[in-house]
Amino acid sequence: MYAPPILECLCCQNCRRLFLPPRSFTSRNVQRPPFSAFGAFHRVCFVYNTQRSSRSLYRSLAVARAPVVSIEDSVVYPVRETNAKRMARGLGPAAPNFERATNLPGRRHSPTRMGSARRSTPSGSASFTGSIKVTHADNGGFVGYVKKSFINNSSSKRYGVTTNTANALQVTPVMNQNSYTTIELLEPNPTDSSHPLLGAVVAGSSTNDNLSSGSANYCQLTGTSHTAANAPASAAGNSFSSSKSESMIWTYSTSTQKITAQWVNTDSSKPATFLYYLPSSDSLLLVGDPTAFNSVAPGGYIVEFTLV
Repeated sequence: MYAPPILECLCCQNCRRLFLPPRSFTSRNVQRPPFSAFGAFHRVCFVYNTQRSSRSLYRSLAVARAPVVSIEDSVVYPVRETNAKRMARGLGPAAPNFERATNLPGRRHSPTRMGSARRSTPSGSASFTGSIKVTHADNGGFVGYVKKSFINNSSSKRYGVTTNTANALQVTPVMNQNSYTTIELLEPNPTDSSHPLLGAVVAGSSTNDNLSSGSANYCQLTGTSHTAANAPASAAGNSFSSSKSESMIWTYSTSTQKITAQWVNTDSSKPATFLYYLPSSDSLLLVGDPTAFNSVAPGGYIVEFTLV
């Protein structure tokens, strides 16, 4: 039997892998061991080491009952040496390989179909918390932040404004059925632990529980308990008074970080709702008609909320 020369890889002399020589060194058809018995190397990496050839070595490898194949038709695959082994031999790190090895023996790879890749989905509650910046709706001027401590007026407790970020109220938008429309704003560290949601309560001087055009009715921002979505105010409890309140009145925009409010009237209608600030009493309010409200309590203006 012809004993072909043994091939050694120049770039990994320690491995002593075996490799069949090209066709010029043997007949067209040779009986060869299975692929796993050989190292998988580029042909250019080898030199012929005829001194290490031996009939017994080749004969021991050839005992495997492998099919007769043509070396011209055989595929030569690269075997990448780890950078740790290269550095141990004084070599630099190997060049990065950006190709997916989908056809190497022993390797399985199933490309991901477009559209079937795993996408992140809302978790059911927001994972971020921030302060509410208050700005003038007309000119964007900075007003302050919703204050984390209540402004006490007798036994009534309501929220005002601070310019100190250390005193700003922290809130977390809580998703409603994978949406940020008609949501609650949770206070992680509530001012009133019995009412941990930022909501609105009907003010005592209002004639009823409705906001509407031509009406000076208004609501105070305060801590509330949970109320149903898209439902009129209820006696769920709040930090301000015994009046009815609503908690699921907010909508949060993930693109602009704007927070808007929507009050629900007793007939379940949804009137125009404006966030309003009255500096004279440091009050953050909801009003249905800013002009009508200004006629009885002048000096206030429409504001915008932004989560920062």
